[in-house]
Amino acid sequence: GTLTNLRMSFNITHTYMGDLTLILTKGATSVTLLQRPGNAANTGTSGCSGNNGNVIVDGAATLTLESNCGSGTPAYTSGGSYRPNNPFTPFVGQSLNGTWSLRAFDSAGTDVGSLVQWCLLPTL
Repeated sequence: GTLTNLRMSFNITHTYMGDLTLILTKGATSVTLLQRPGNAANTGTSGCSGNNGNVIVDGAATLTLESNCGSGTPAYTSGGSYRPNNPFTPFVGQSLNGTWSLRAFDSAGTDVGSLVQWCLLPTL
């Protein structure tokens, strides 16, 4: 079917979430969902120091991935909904069918983690 809206979920175990950037891609379309929360300007200062995140990413959410990353474990409230840095609108009107990828980058490289699971939550 054709997407009319998109949400997604991710479960990441990672020390120091403030080092991470997450980019969702389908074909030539990419959306940056998370970019070094607490340090999106990449000023060289430390970002969010919390660990792990198990969230739903929803463009209609009140809280943001950028500003609501905490210093504890988990860095994001388990199962909470958070607005991405950029909206999912570039995917609206596209077919759900095809290859989707979620790329995770650690900008500091000294911490470790795993992308445990991610899932598209489409509205067709």
